[in-house]
Amino acid sequence: MPTGLSSYIKAFIPMSGGKDTPESDQLNVEGNVVGSWHASLAYKLNNGCKVRGYFEHYFEDHSMLFMEYPWKDGLVGMELTLPKNRWVDAVVYEYIASKDQAGPVYWDHTEALNVQISARDNYYNHGFYNSWQYAGQAMGNPLFTSPIYNKDGDTSFKSNRLLAHHLGISGTPTNELHYRMLLSYSSNWGTYDVPFQDIKYNTSAFAEVTYKPKKLSGWNFTAALALDRGAMLGNNKGMMIKVSKMGLFTK
Repeated sequence: MPTGLSSYIKAFIPMSGGKDTPESDQLNVEGNVVGSWHASLAYKLNNGCKVRGYFEHYFEDHSMLFMEYPWKDGLVGMELTLPKNRWVDAVVYEYIASKDQAGPVYWDHTEALNVQISARDNYYNHGFYNSWQYAGQAMGNPLFTSPIYNKDGDTSFKSNRLLAHHLGISGTPTNELHYRMLLSYSSNWGTYDVPFQDIKYNTSAFAEVTYKPKKLSGWNFTAALALDRGAMLGNNKGMMIKVSKMGLFTK
């Protein structure tokens, strides 16, 4: 693989690869370049409440960088902050779609058929560089099931086409007690090349409580419980207990 200075430059400024790169890099761009658009709008009310809406659009190539194809995929979120409400001080809802991927057809134009269809983006996977993962863990999107769970040792993503909902709630009932709860539900279709025979569903839940006693200044006691249910990760459960101390080196 090329390791010259130009390759590092092309990691930030996508350009076609040289003769020392694979043919696919010479026809397109060197490496596997991805990115995302982010937009956010927040409004603060007179009573201190704040509403924020946001949108994120992920793209794998030039076709979805701009509007060559409709933006059917993306993440839409809404966040509500209620600073004067003890029981619920923040609520967030997110909807994510990655099912379209610019469409199901990909075709590089040839002399016989001079039509270019740059769809079938296959998020997080690449024909030569394999996938966006590190030590088997997904980089950037936890809803794409990490390759570490592949029983055959393959480091590609077996499923990157999904529709998912996420809900988070937190509150501070007392000055000593804080909680948060998270819930994610996804429908998974596999990939365009290897679709699942049946849609696979998965639910993940998390609950956490933190106790900060006034009599023990700086000490935090946290207990958490997490659950997975469904066909993607199987049925799992885990528990965490954490004790921490803040301000050890302060007056």
